[in-house]
Amino acid sequence: MVSGILSCSFALSSSKKFINHLEAAISSGMFFYFIMAFLAAASAMILLYLCKKRSALKNIYRPSNVNAFYGLKAAVIFGCLVFFILGFLSCFRLQINQQSRTIELLSDMKKKDNESILVAEGRICSHVNSFKGGCGFFFKTEKVKTKNINKKSEKIFIINDVLYVIAEMGQGKNFKRDDFLEFSFIPVCSKDNKYLLTGRDNISRLDKTVVKSGIIENTEYLVFKLRQRFYICISKVFYKSLKYEHAAFCEAVILGNKNNLPESIKENFKNSGIYHLLAISGLHISFFIYISSSFILILGRLCRNHVGKKIKSSFVMLAIIIAVVLLYNFITGTSASTVRATFMAIMIIYAGHFCRDYSRKYILSACFICMLVFMPSFFNDIGFWFSFASMFAIIYTNSIYDATLGVLKARLNKRRIVPEDSTAAKKSYFYEIALSTTSVNIFIFPLLVYYFGDFTAIVLPVNIAAVPLFYIIMFILIISSVLGLLWPPAGIASAKMAKYFIDMLLKLSSLWKKLDFVIINVEYFKVWHIMIYYVVLAAILIFLYFVFLKKENKT
Repeated sequence: MVSGILSCSFALSSSKKFINHLEAAISSGMFFYFIMAFLAAASAMILLYLCKKRSALKNIYRPSNVNAFYGLKAAVIFGCLVFFILGFLSCFRLQINQQSRTIELLSDMKKKDNESILVAEGRICSHVNSFKGGCGFFFKTEKVKTKNINKKSEKIFIINDVLYVIAEMGQGKNFKRDDFLEFSFIPVCSKDNKYLLTGRDNISRLDKTVVKSGIIENTEYLVFKLRQRFYICISKVFYKSLKYEHAAFCEAVILGNKNNLPESIKENFKNSGIYHLLAISGLHISFFIYISSSFILILGRLCRNHVGKKIKSSFVMLAIIIAVVLLYNFITGTSASTVRATFMAIMIIYAGHFCRDYSRKYILSACFICMLVFMPSFFNDIGFWFSFASMFAIIYTNSIYDATLGVLKARLNKRRIVPEDSTAAKKSYFYEIALSTTSVNIFIFPLLVYYFGDFTAIVLPVNIAAVPLFYIIMFILIISSVLGLLWPPAGIASAKMAKYFIDMLLKLSSLWKKLDFVIINVEYFKVWHIMIYYVVLAAILIFLYFVFLKKENKT
């Protein structure tokens, strides 16, 4: 017994030492050389094996042979795997050193020269989160000035880093995203929190003549101010036409800002299993694509009928749709789910325009790699992992569950339990919603429990009822947003039509209060539980694939 306990404690201590050594190796950069050497050795072994198989090499390089495609496919997959491993390790290194050292340097600077005042200049790059006693926001700090009043000296340091700022309550004005500010601050650097502390009285807005000098910098100021005006114009349409709760809901759904949404609504959506409706995702992008393409088709018919000239609607449609989607990304901000949905939508649109086949699996994989390569900070974003996990479940597991249900239904039909005509019936819209909701929740279940500590048992019926209702709300809000940019009174009038549907959705999200027993709390859910869950799920999916899906494909 004692020896067993000692061996377990030794294993735990050795594993902790291994993790510490691994983190030290990765942070020092030595681990990357080891991985690159391993990949180079593996590539050499594969090439030697292929050299021995001359017939395989001939098949790979022979254009007329079908194996040429598979050889090229293997080369691309292997190359992507190499870059993915290097990107993953880079992100892991970023996670280890995720806390920026800028605040530490500013804190040391303040300690060395206590008489000097630190002044930051830059732009608010996130929505302002108000709380009791102040507000907080992320600040794109361009430069920091150190002013010494006694010595009458001033030094300027170029920072170009995103820092978190907490502004205490005061008599200052309210601030919004994309405001250019200047304020004095005190760097707060502790083990758990690193931020710049200031007060509202110390913050002042900057003019474009003061902020920038030069054509490029001046253009940056004008672009972000234009985005701010777009945002304010659309949000005013909601707040002038609807009551506060409904307007805050519309702001969260269309503009991606959930800071003004009451906590009670957030809790209702989370406990009902429809919190994903508040995140900007592929649903929003598909709506914008549909509305843009419909508008272009109508415009093309008008030009052909009245002007007598036929425009090339396919090329114009492609250009305008991509421009509209990118503009929407720019207005809402580059959240993980928005970027993922935009990337996939653009790839699918391009493939359709050039009449090329495409695979959603390859597009999802390419999107995953590109997002981590170009924006490694997404590695620490929980929305990134939930977005890709949900899409992975829909793309990879929907077909397996659908085939399993189809085979079971056919077997029941043979026993005359189900009518014969039912198998020939087309799959309904609600069936697709139920299938996607089930597959997604099965796949992300351990992540939900690990991060939030509970899950709801009514997620399936609530989603089946809420998603069609949400489609109607989305359609009205997108139309009112576009009209609000062109003519605000028309946007306000059209947004009022959404209040009845929003009220129905909010009432639906609060049903869990009458059935509070459906909220199941799970304590002590660890990482190794997640690993066991996914190993078991993978085994079940593999079994279902070979038993049901492969048989269905053969038939």
